[in-house]
Amino acid sequence: MPKAQCTTCKKMVPLLILPLHIKECKTEFVDLSSSAEEESCNEEREDEIPDSISSQEGKINSATNDNISDLVDDIVTCGYTGLMSIEKRDSMIRTVILHSTMRVLPMLDQLRKGLQLYDLPKVMKSHQDLCQKLFIPGEDDEADAAFLLESSRPVYSEIGSAKHQKEVNIMNFLQDFLQDIEDSEHEGPSNSSVTPEGLTVGRIMQWMTGRHKPVLPSEKKDFVINMKFHHDCDTEHTVCFPTVSTCSRTVTFPSAHLKTYSEFKNIMTLAVCHGQTFDRV
Repeated sequence: MPKAQCTTCKKMVPLLILPLHIKECKTEFVDLSSSAEEESCNEEREDEIPDSISSQEGKINSATNDNISDLVDDIVTCGYTGLMSIEKRDSMIRTVILHSTMRVLPMLDQLRKGLQLYDLPKVMKSHQDLCQKLFIPGEDDEADAAFLLESSRPVYSEIGSAKHQKEVNIMNFLQDFLQDIEDSEHEGPSNSSVTPEGLTVGRIMQWMTGRHKPVLPSEKKDFVINMKFHHDCDTEHTVCFPTVSTCSRTVTFPSAHLKTYSEFKNIMTLAVCHGQTFDRV
């Protein structure tokens, strides 16, 4: 039966009972450790953890013969045994990088073993593009329909009322509209000019919120687009466009003029392509 090492007690445990063992092992470890010992241990660990590679390398590169002695303790901790001088700068940097790399390798090995429990390395190897975002932080280049819909917060009327049904239909129209645009983007290069043919999901997001890219991951949790509905529109005119407040990220749809998907698509296209100024069309 395959076994794996417990990270707490370092014992080899069968994989089938490893989760239960880890839970019990951590509980026993906490019970046996006093708070004073934990604080002391934490302080020692913080002292043992060296600065990041970039920080150490930056200090060495900016050091001179007058102040390089201030870095002796950090560099010697990394295993350097040569002469401390700016002429040996490259050797010291190589030692720091090697030391940091050797510290990371056991962590990566433990991560690899954990991934193997669910056979994830094979999935990562066959679907590199999909799995890359899980391990490498980066910024999304384009907004997509899913992000806009997930960020939408419609303010509905009472459930069961005629207004509520109109509002649900408008949100369904918005979903279909965004999906149609996203599908057309994948069919071929879009026209960069402000025309219906060049309409993109990113342009719609910029029209609604003032930005054409998704927000950073740390901001996504609190990022919402308020969707409101105006039911008291004057019926004497033939058309009325949605209004947008980019500061509060609020879009107000005129329900009286958005009864069908064809009407919604036509009005939204005109509003996004010709309503970029701070006024009402």
